[in-house]
Amino acid sequence: MSRMWVVARHEFSRHVFRRRFLFALLSVPMMLVLMIGLIAMLVALDTNRDPLGVVDTSGQFNAEIALSADAEEDRVELLFFTDEADAQAALEAGNIQAYYLLSEGWAEAGAARLVYFDEPGENATDYFEDLVRANLTAPLPSDNAQRLAQGYTIAASTPDGSRVFSSERWLDIALPILVSFVFMYIVLSASGYFTAAVAEEKENRTIEILMTSLSTNTMIAGKVIGLMGVAVLQATVWLAFAAAAMLWGLPILNPDMNLNFALSPGTIVFILVIFVPAYLMFAALLTAMGAAVTEPAEGQQLAALVTMPLAFSFYLLGLMFENPNSPVAVFFSLFPLTAPSLMPVRWAFTAIPVWQVAVTSGLLCLCALGALWLAARALELGMLRFDSKLRLREFFRRRAA
Repeated sequence: MSRMWVVARHEFSRHVFRRRFLFALLSVPMMLVLMIGLIAMLVALDTNRDPLGVVDTSGQFNAEIALSADAEEDRVELLFFTDEADAQAALEAGNIQAYYLLSEGWAEAGAARLVYFDEPGENATDYFEDLVRANLTAPLPSDNAQRLAQGYTIAASTPDGSRVFSSERWLDIALPILVSFVFMYIVLSASGYFTAAVAEEKENRTIEILMTSLSTNTMIAGKVIGLMGVAVLQATVWLAFAAAAMLWGLPILNPDMNLNFALSPGTIVFILVIFVPAYLMFAALLTAMGAAVTEPAEGQQLAALVTMPLAFSFYLLGLMFENPNSPVAVFFSLFPLTAPSLMPVRWAFTAIPVWQVAVTSGLLCLCALGALWLAARALELGMLRFDSKLRLREFFRRRAA
């Protein structure tokens, strides 16, 4: 067991400290930082602190009404005019960015007219809308007014109440899909690492020395665990930066957004039972491809047979959105090579029976164990072959006595 961890530590450090890996690891966070900076710049360009004109011929508008602290951040100066001609003159002179015309009965009709040359800043219109909302709800009891100010929340639940879908539980929907896309990207981009897992030892002829102190099972298990550690590090860094981007970037885009990071235990269990065995399966299969050939380039060509179903699953996303419980959707969400990319989409848009999740996880675990055996068998048969390829029937021959 200790030798397996030595192999895993060596494989992990061999990849993590390479420049190209560090560049790939930091490229996504750098893109997120760039996107947040771009969003902040666009928000700043859309902010206008010039005064806003108001023509209130009804006398029903109260500009001194109390607002929330968030609404006060958008505050602009309000200039009142007795008639529209004065407001129009101020607009033409550039003294105001726009003006609102509140005619008789505007509160009952819920209508006002906004006049401008250049579109006013979003902060100014948001501030005025908050004032109007506060004026309309002022006669109501404070509890009712507060409830109206919060807006509405749409929630849908299954007939048995086992799952509830709502905007407040958005992370239960978004996280499995996000992890699915990160999983696909890591598998597709790291396939070269797996197929070349034993290539270095075969090329420099150290495989013979290693096999005197290691079994093929120990070596394959150590390499797969080490490469899984690389993937876990990569996914953790990317998801952490994605969470930070949502935590700091979304309030810049929409200050009124109330981020709720509540996550149900069922979603966490679902992610673990699907993605851990799935990654182990893909890692072992790709490693087996590399161990079965004599050149790393040949292994990468064979890897397409394993990764192609992941790419094919993109074409089924539309079906998953429209009818996630159709027979085709259920079949491909149970099929091990497409389950990691399609089962999370079904999880987000429908209530999946527990038995289907259990069957998918069980199939993935069985396939992962089979893939580990296949990789160890490929290494055992191919470690001393430098000019001939393995044939499929050789994997299932009895070992020589």
